[in-house]
Amino acid sequence: MQESPLENVEVKILGAGCPNCDRLEQDLMILIAETGIDPEGRRGN
Repeated sequence: MQESPLENVEVKILGAGCPNCDRLEQDLMILIAETGIDPEGRRGN
């Protein structure tokens, strides 16, 4: 079985909750919803 290019990818948003970090997180959540990726994410501060 061939691995999807998006399997085992870890994305971390390293920020303290500034407007840019919040916008990045929102955009990422939209992308995840559109692509059907099953995220296992954590936000690091």
